[in-house]
Amino acid sequence: MNKIRLGIADDNRDFCDILIDFFHSQENIEISFVAHDGVETLSCVEKYLPEILVLDMIMPHLDGLGVLESINSSNLPVHPKVVMLSAVGQESITQKAIDLGAEYYVVKPFNLDILLKRIRQLAGNEKQFCKNSGGRSQQSSGYTKNSDLEIDITNMIHEIGVPAHIKGYQ
Repeated sequence: MNKIRLGIADDNRDFCDILIDFFHSQENIEISFVAHDGVETLSCVEKYLPEILVLDMIMPHLDGLGVLESINSSNLPVHPKVVMLSAVGQESITQKAIDLGAEYYVVKPFNLDILLKRIRQLAGNEKQFCKNSGGRSQQSSGYTKNSDLEIDITNMIHEIGVPAHIKGYQ
């Protein structure tokens, strides 16, 4: 099974350490790079070509929206799918990030298992490999009907543009 190449961009080094520890414990995730500002993120994206980019909104030198704009105007052979992280849940900023190509917008704090599930969805192998919180691996039919329904509903809510921070979303 191919590993998901993941790039992490966040100026909070402690938070990055938490993400690194979490993703290193996942068998199918490979961290391509960790960057701490927007300019560094762009050079790492060009150099390592991650499949998925976990991108913080607020960073020095160039914010998350600026990174998205630069990626969109770049001549990369393949653009990464972006999961935008932010402590800001303002709807206009969320919509701007989605308009610029972010696949998901996650408001901090969040559950790491949910982030992992979204990353696997974006990579297209969430049904091939699912690791539940108990640490047991499941192959092929790793999702139950309830979690399939949850994923379908989440996708529909995202398609119609309802941000995850809206009261009643869960």
